[in-house]
Amino acid sequence: MEYTGKLLGQELIDWAIRGAETVYKGQISVIVADRFANMHPGDAGKTPLALTYYVPKTQEGAHAAKTFIIDGVGYDYWALPWERLEGIADMEETIAFVLAEGEVVWAESEEDRAHFYALKERLFRNLSDIKYVCRILADRLNEAMEIYKSMSFEDDIGKLRMGARFVGESLSDAIAAVNGTYIKCGEHGTDDPVPLLSRLRRVPDGYIDLQKKLCTAKDGEELTSLCRGMIRTVRRFLTELLPEQRPEKTEYPVGWYEELIYTWRRIKYFCDRGDAANAFGWGAYLQLDMRVLGDLLTDDEQNILRDFDHENLSRFAERAEEVRALVHTRLRERGVRICEYETLDAFLRENGYDEV
Repeated sequence: MEYTGKLLGQELIDWAIRGAETVYKGQISVIVADRFANMHPGDAGKTPLALTYYVPKTQEGAHAAKTFIIDGVGYDYWALPWERLEGIADMEETIAFVLAEGEVVWAESEEDRAHFYALKERLFRNLSDIKYVCRILADRLNEAMEIYKSMSFEDDIGKLRMGARFVGESLSDAIAAVNGTYIKCGEHGTDDPVPLLSRLRRVPDGYIDLQKKLCTAKDGEELTSLCRGMIRTVRRFLTELLPEQRPEKTEYPVGWYEELIYTWRRIKYFCDRGDAANAFGWGAYLQLDMRVLGDLLTDDEQNILRDFDHENLSRFAERAEEVRALVHTRLRERGVRICEYETLDAFLRENGYDEV
């Protein structure tokens, strides 16, 4: 059988509407079409709107979903519940285009139609909020880093290419969001984000060149190197857009400083004896634990391992002591009472059990 490959638009929209008004009456909220469903760029202009998905009103309504082929062209009429559509409006997925580009071609009620367009408005409102999209950028960055972690232990080139593709999708989606838009904006079945990224105002330096090379990389080492570079540029980009603001704390863990004194003491001990491994280990423990102090210390101040050098442990001991003195001073300045005594007698005068 020879196919003409004719693309059907309004004909299938009418078919879906008949189903919603008869077999699935009362079970579908809205039917949505757009200008690129199941298409490729060669289909541009062949139909004003193409059937894409619907929002079920009941569990039974989910059964209206159908995938099929007519005249060699594939169609996917799928169910997208309100709950998931709300998540898309809040940019929890990288498919913002299904809401942004969608148009209601049939609604069971005006309330359902209004609900859809309210969600679309919410999506664009979120895209215009720089603080909100920076949080999305941070989430997508974490997604990309998780994929990169799995790639680091993979040897199969096919799996590495798949991982690299999704690293690029997460990061490109985030960059687009920071620019108030979304990947696949007005596109017909394209998947390469570079044309859109090239038109945007705020893009990390060097990112586009790295993204372009993903599909030409010859081996896994090159792919993982490219992904690492993309992640690093986006991390710097996020810091420039929205520098981390530590929450100002008015209360601090009771006894934290007094307890951690043993860590500073151990660091000094091992540094004095040239034991780099133990000095390194306790330095990492201390740096991690200082994160509970909120804005008491800046990132640079608490990053003591930046000055770790196994050949110059005395400098590392000095650095740790400088931070201890800084923590002590700032806790006192903020009115935190530190339980410290110069002598045992002084401690017992306040805490002794000899007199009841």
